[in-house]
Amino acid sequence: MFYLFENDKLHLKGHRPEEEVGVVEEKELGVCLCGIAAKEKEPVYSTDIHRDARCTLGECKRAGVSSFAAISLRRGDELLLGLIGLAWKEKRSFDEGEKGFFETLGAGLSLALHNSKLYEEVRQHARALEIKVEERTKELQKTVNLMAGREVRMEELKEVIRQLREQIEAAGFKPVANDPLREG
Repeated sequence: MFYLFENDKLHLKGHRPEEEVGVVEEKELGVCLCGIAAKEKEPVYSTDIHRDARCTLGECKRAGVSSFAAISLRRGDELLLGLIGLAWKEKRSFDEGEKGFFETLGAGLSLALHNSKLYEEVRQHARALEIKVEERTKELQKTVNLMAGREVRMEELKEVIRQLREQIEAAGFKPVANDPLREG
């Protein structure tokens, strides 16, 4: 079973075999073997879940599991990322070599999970920045369009002033003001 830690609970993200029914989708910290491992951020091993008082949920017992290992996935000692639960139908002793292997496996999975979360955060941040760039580009294009329109209107206004000046001079009058838009 693979759980992610979200909103102070363990949320099931996947399990094998997939056809297994009755797997608890959400677990509280401190409840059953998985919850204990998550709360304490330490591995929990049980060679016989049927005799282990810590195994309080019946899902594994109903599935015919005998031995169980719950490995917390964490970054350092403080941040819980999730949990992996490994189950066996036959009894296991979990000697020190096996425990070392499972804890190394948990450390590797923790690193991969942490990197995956960081990658997703960077990807979401990049998308947010892309959206901002699109918005700013549209704002800039709008300003450029307004400025270009203003330049066209200024040219039209210059032409109208020129024509009015010619009419005034043709009528024999001298304009009292100079064209402020005239170049040169």
